Amino acid sequence: MPITSIEAQKRGRGSDSLTVMVTDTSYPDSLHTTEQFEIFREVTWRVETRPYKGIELRKIDYETGKTSKHKKLAEESIRCAIWLKKQGIESGDVVAICSENNIASWAPVCAVFYLGANLNPWYYDWPSDTFRYLLNLTKPKIVFANEKMGRLLNKIIEEKNIDMKIVIFGKVDGLLPFDDIINDQSPDEVEQFECRSANPHDDCVVLFTSGSTGGLPKGVQHTYEGIFYICYTFNTSFSKIEGMASMCPSPMY
Repeated sequence: MPITSIEAQKRGRGSDSLTVMVTDTSYPDSLHTTEQFEIFREVTWRVETRPYKGIELRKIDYETGKTSKHKKLAEESIRCAIWLKKQGIESGDVVAICSENNIASWAPVCAVFYLGANLNPWYYDWPSDTFRYLLNLTKPKIVFANEKMGRLLNKIIEEKNIDMKIVIFGKVDGLLPFDDIINDQSPDEVEQFECRSANPHDDCVVLFTSGSTGGLPKGVQHTYEGIFYICYTFNTSFSKIEGMASMCPSPMY
């Protein structure tokens, strides 16, 4: 198994100062089998949804100062995945996110991966003609959006008679609030939820280029195998203590 143990160690001046260590890590030469892929997927799942006793990691919204514990965020991502599953989302289906970075947007990103579906992040301030193009290009079944983009996208799908659901981070009359889909899932459903098996060659993320060569943004489709390799390459590009994990705090779009 590539990762044989995971531990968290308290460091610094107080109990609130934590360093999460992933130990005994190695990476296989290839991820061509579903079995190898599922090993890595299970490790990600354990880190995100099984907090260790006495550890309280938090996310902070820079603009509002709002904080949320990782345990709460992990549960919200599971609740979001349960709702997506009830909407029929499965491997190959595109789910888009069109919002500035916020604490809530973390949940659908993880939820899409739990179901082995295809994530498509959009920049939240493109003009309406670009969104018309994107809707036709990737054909998402569901879009998570901020209030401004939710109103715009709802107007477009009504004009074009597009069958697509919009979930809002916030509140917009006639559209489904993100908080509602989170609160509607029962504790028993959360406890019993399991990730859906995915093939390494399944579509994972569609990312857009800036379109700097002229014209509209160009889409690049990544597989689950490809995304794992990208993360691994990034993680091994820096000098760090053996076994220490790294993070890339950049927007998805």
